[in-house]
Amino acid sequence: MVWLDVFFFEQVGAFFSRYADLNGSKPTEDEIDAGIEALSTFPPYIGVVKTIAAQTNETRDTILNAWSADDLFMWMLHDYTQSQIEKNLEAIQRINQKFEEK
Repeated sequence: MVWLDVFFFEQVGAFFSRYADLNGSKPTEDEIDAGIEALSTFPPYIGVVKTIAAQTNETRDTILNAWSADDLFMWMLHDYTQSQIEKNLEAIQRINQKFEEK
């Protein structure tokens, strides 16, 4: 049975290492000023499940009961990556706009 426990923990470790970027996100000063910390009272999956439900027209219960954790984390990672790209693009556009004004 020990090999089963080791295998389980190796798989859990591999699973979470795939989504390590989701843990490293820290709110910006603007997000803190806007009150983002109030969301910390809710389980982290709530926002993800609500978003997926709205985008897929599935019920929250269906998502929680039928989707695998891997599917949920992959969706979260995609949304996180897309959000980071959009933030980077906005920053680049602001910098370019400043150069164009000069």
